[in-house]
Amino acid sequence: MVFGLEMIFNLGRSMCETDEGGRRSFMALPGFAIMATGSLGWLAGRMLKAAVSRQREYLADARAVQFTRSRDGLGGVLRKVAGEQAQGLGMRRSLHPAVQHMLLINANPQTRWFATHPPLSERILRIYGRPMAALPAQCDDEAVTRPDAIF
Repeated sequence: MVFGLEMIFNLGRSMCETDEGGRRSFMALPGFAIMATGSLGWLAGRMLKAAVSRQREYLADARAVQFTRSRDGLGGVLRKVAGEQAQGLGMRRSLHPAVQHMLLINANPQTRWFATHPPLSERILRIYGRPMAALPAQCDDEAVTRPDAIF
């Protein structure tokens, strides 16, 4: 649905393009109306898509706790990720929005309205039933996980 609305927006934009001389055709006026309609629909569709994705993330968290019968597994991971984010050790590169829903957390925390994941504090609150502090990121774990550290 969102892609279809984006196609409507692109149709309106193509109708508003200028020619080689910098002039617009008579189709520009309906093109602006189509572009406005498509952009409003796209915006509403993206917000709906993000809201549904956040709800699915809550359900996935609940299902993970149900299957493992341990809230400390997922809860501990989310608390460690929250600790890394607090120390600024989070994800350093931006990923395409099409793959954001496959990650454990939002890659870009500034986009709250279009976020595919709920805030970590809210997810931790729902898992434990009370607010929990973030776990500190441990930098000395790298020595244990190095392949040559085993031998």
